[in-house]
Amino acid sequence: MKVLIADDHPLVIAGMRGQIALLDPAADILVARSLWEVCEQLSVHPDLSLILLDFRMPGMNGIDSIRQIVDLAPVVPVVVVSAFHAEGFANDLAAIGAAGLIPKSVSEPVVVAALRQILDGGRYFPAALFAAAPCHDEDAEPPPAPPASLAARIAALTPREREVLDHLTTGLSNKGIARLLGCSDATVKVHVKAILKKLDAANRAVVVAMMHGG
Repeated sequence: MKVLIADDHPLVIAGMRGQIALLDPAADILVARSLWEVCEQLSVHPDLSLILLDFRMPGMNGIDSIRQIVDLAPVVPVVVVSAFHAEGFANDLAAIGAAGLIPKSVSEPVVVAALRQILDGGRYFPAALFAAAPCHDEDAEPPPAPPASLAARIAALTPREREVLDHLTTGLSNKGIARLLGCSDATVKVHVKAILKKLDAANRAVVVAMMHGG
């Protein structure tokens, strides 16, 4: 596996190296510290498996720069790892073809689980962020937003239920969610039951479809 870490903060780069090592100890890790270095690395290494991208490193110009990287590497999953996640940001990323958005505030097990999901061909957008109203980007066609009634129901979830929902929408089992949150399977089962009731969903598959516009 060959991974490009695009970030200009040494501590963040070191942390990402450790997280990637948990996925593949033999991974070939490249580093870029600006948009220009990203473009250079893409020209030299067309066989990348994954790009982890900071939204605010030198040379970046908002969503347009991320779109540029996605266009340069259309078959490589581009994942934005950032402390920036304002309303609609996740929607805009999904619209331009990014594979995910991982907040820098989440724990290492969550990052590893999210990256594994993406490498398996999925996407990872925390439900609470993806449900926000989309930003107005004149150059991008906005993705379908969840209906207002769904957004209201999500807002009614407790913070812990929203956290469980984020993991549930990535396809994790109750056991996997419990391991990440440091609680029992029974506790997760209670939260999932409450989520299904509050979202008026018959089962987990319906919740996943709802959160991804299905």
